[in-house]
Amino acid sequence: MASGSGVLPATSCVKATDGTNITDGAGNCGFPGFDGALAKNTLGEVAQMQENGVPVTFAYISDAHDNHTLARASGPGEADYKQQLADYDTAFGAFFDRLKGHGIDKSNTLFFVTVDEGDHFAGA
Repeated sequence: MASGSGVLPATSCVKATDGTNITDGAGNCGFPGFDGALAKNTLGEVAQMQENGVPVTFAYISDAHDNHTLARASGPGEADYKQQLADYDTAFGAFFDRLKGHGIDKSNTLFFVTVDEGDHFAGA
């Protein structure tokens, strides 16, 4: 494809919503694994598909209460959980801004976001 066509060359990484490359555990371009399915990565992948004409996209975003660094779940009010929520808000904002820049917005696209696992806090 010609430069500026919107299609990435095969050697380029898909970009997360924060502009970083989406990579696997070894640093190669590609699927980051389910622990890497953070909002910034998943929404970057969805944006790339939408920008390149994929009309229907489905995606999975890791739940916000999982602390993937410490391998534990976090609860309401904990600093890491609050930070993860803030990061997810930022990722969604960047996602919608990015798509809007490509003419994809609520006037021509249905965005449907729902829960998968239905997790809820059961701690003390």
